[in-house]
Amino acid sequence: MPNLVPRRGRALVRRKSRACNRPAHRARAVAAAVALAGMTYAGGTMVAAASGHHPQLHTKGVVTKLAVARAGQAVGFAAGPGNSGWVAYRSGAVVAYGGARRLGPAPAGFGPVTGIAATPSGHGFWLVDARGRVVAFDAARTYAGPVPRSTTVGIASSANGRGYLLLDSAGKVYTYGDAHFYGDASRSHGVFRQIVATPGYGGYWLLRATGGVYGFGNAHNYGPPSGGASGLHNFVAMAATPDGHGFWEATNSGLLRRYGDAQRVKAKPVPDLVAVIPSAGDHG
Repeated sequence: MPNLVPRRGRALVRRKSRACNRPAHRARAVAAAVALAGMTYAGGTMVAAASGHHPQLHTKGVVTKLAVARAGQAVGFAAGPGNSGWVAYRSGAVVAYGGARRLGPAPAGFGPVTGIAATPSGHGFWLVDARGRVVAFDAARTYAGPVPRSTTVGIASSANGRGYLLLDSAGKVYTYGDAHFYGDASRSHGVFRQIVATPGYGGYWLLRATGGVYGFGNAHNYGPPSGGASGLHNFVAMAATPDGHGFWEATNSGLLRRYGDAQRVKAKPVPDLVAVIPSAGDHG
């Protein structure tokens, strides 16, 4: 890939990329290399995957476009083994990078996709659509259960991957397989955007569009944000620190707030942000 040049401590950066004019399989190869570099060299920062026809990874203020042809709008990220992972798209397309198996897309008639979650081992994932239907890939399996009453907006794995939880836009949580129910926010008023399991899967957080976070099980709230932006709205993404003692939340314009032991992210705002990806083994 002659148009990419590695720089120490940051993601691979494009010189004058022409990847957007290359065939789709070539574009995926470029995307995989860039995403892996972001995870490998992030070191104390985080990587954010943004939406759009040409998604981007942002790390340490460096912006790298991911030329994924005709994939559509990104809706989420799921981590695979090591520094691999998958980015899911509203259309049902799934892009693998960093050595992750190429799985998907979603079957015809499924969608629009609203979330993706990996199994704890990283050997497989689930996609969920707005109607609460779930499709599984590789080691992941689907389970019978209740039909969500409102638009389904998120999915999270159970502790051993033999179940999962769904979140609807009204804050109600639904369990499937051996997933444990710790509570939900269905009695509160507002729109919810994401469910995030704690690192040990002993609880979960629910993210509200206004930035409010509801913790259940061993998922704790950490009071007001530590620095960062305030007075924001339209929050769309959240991620826990690796030890579970903090988290970040972000607006769709890419502005971030941090809580607990989550460290400051030295990166420019990311337009149309859809996922926050902490660097492995770090708090930022």
